[in-house]
Amino acid sequence: MDEIMIFQVITVGISVLNNFVQNNVDERLIKKYKMYKWTRLRPDSEEQIIPESHAYAGSEVFDALLNYVKKNPFAASAELNSLHMFEITRGISEDEQEIQLYSTDTGTGWLCTNVLYTYLKGRNYKLTGKPVKVRKFGWGPEFIEDALIELMDKLVRVMIEKKKAGYRVYVNATGGLKPESAFLVVASLLSGVDVIYYAHQVYNDIAILPVLPLSIKSEYIEYLRKLKGGVDYTYLKDVAGVPRDVIADLENKGLIEVYKGKVRLRKWIEKLLEIIG
Repeated sequence: MDEIMIFQVITVGISVLNNFVQNNVDERLIKKYKMYKWTRLRPDSEEQIIPESHAYAGSEVFDALLNYVKKNPFAASAELNSLHMFEITRGISEDEQEIQLYSTDTGTGWLCTNVLYTYLKGRNYKLTGKPVKVRKFGWGPEFIEDALIELMDKLVRVMIEKKKAGYRVYVNATGGLKPESAFLVVASLLSGVDVIYYAHQVYNDIAILPVLPLSIKSEYIEYLRKLKGGVDYTYLKDVAGVPRDVIADLENKGLIEVYKGKVRLRKWIEKLLEIIG
C-alpha cells in the first residue's frame, strides 16, 4: 500500500446551503430559485428533487455554491470548517489522507455533498470514490431502522476494512441531523475508529470525542447468531438455548424484537453480524 494511511469519513448536511441563503450571498439567485424554501424542505418532500437537479457542475446554483465555498470554506461549510481546523490542529496535509463523503438521503444534502466533493477534488485531496448517499439517512425516527442498515453496510463495512488494511480512521461527525449523527458515533465506535471529531459551534474549536472501546458482549453475539431467522418464543430455551432474562435484556437494548410470537433480530443487527463475520 502507498504512504497514505489516514482515512476520513465525512457526513455532509446542508450547512453550505443554509449559510448561502442566510447570508444572502446572491439575492438574485436565491429569489430566482426560491432557495429559501429548500432549506425548510422535509427530508421526504417530493420537492427535494428540485435542489437535487442542480447537483452538478454547470448549474448556476451549483457553481454559485462552489464559488462561495472556495472564497471562505471555514465560514461557508460546517464540515469543511471542522476538517480544516482538525488538519491544522493535527498537522495533516491534503496528500496524507483519503476522504469519503456520505450524504443524507435528501436532494439538498446531495447538492451540498457534491459541492464539497468538487471543492476537495480541486484542492487535490485523494477521494476514495464518488459521494455515497445513505438511504433514509436523515428521514426521521420512523426510518431509523432502514438508515441503520445503510450505515452498517456503507459506513461500518468500509471503516472496518480500512482498519484491517492498516489505516488510521477518522470520523468527521459535524454534518447531518443530530439523531443520525448520534448513530454515526455509535457505528464508528463499533468499528474501532481512531478519532471522532466535530466543530464546536459556540467556541469555534474542534471537539474530540473520547473513543472508548465499544462492542456487543461476546456471549450476546453467540445468542444473537442463534436467533437469526427467528425463533418461536415458546421454544427459546430448548431450541436456541437462550435464557429468558437474556431475551429481555436484548429486547431492552433494541437488538431484537418479539413479533407474532417469534423472537427475531433487528435488521440492522443482522447486517452487523454479516459484516463482522
